[in-house]
Amino acid sequence: FTYPTTKPNAQEAFIRELNKSGYAGVYYGHGNTHQLAHEGLFYDTNIPSIKNSRRYFFYYFGSCTVGRFDDSDYECIGEQLVRMKGGAIGTMAETAGSSA
Repeated sequence: FTYPTTKPNAQEAFIRELNKSGYAGVYYGHGNTHQLAHEGLFYDTNIPSIKNSRRYFFYYFGSCTVGRFDDSDYECIGEQLVRMKGGAIGTMAETAGSSA
């Protein structure tokens, strides 16, 4: 039995829900500054796919370093979502390692 390394249907569904917008969401799971989930639920390169007009959302990420705002060498997912036009009105996320 081989476990799938990516889940494109989950990625599409996640982006679709972000595009509905105007809500608060929560993600708990593995992640880092550029990716949610080992299976590739969401990457920072997916951020341009968010087209929610002015229906901003708030998102909490219970995931390692998704909110690492203190590193000026790059922007983490949490920061990119807030900075993008039509993105998040706010995010809350771990700046370092975390555990559930």
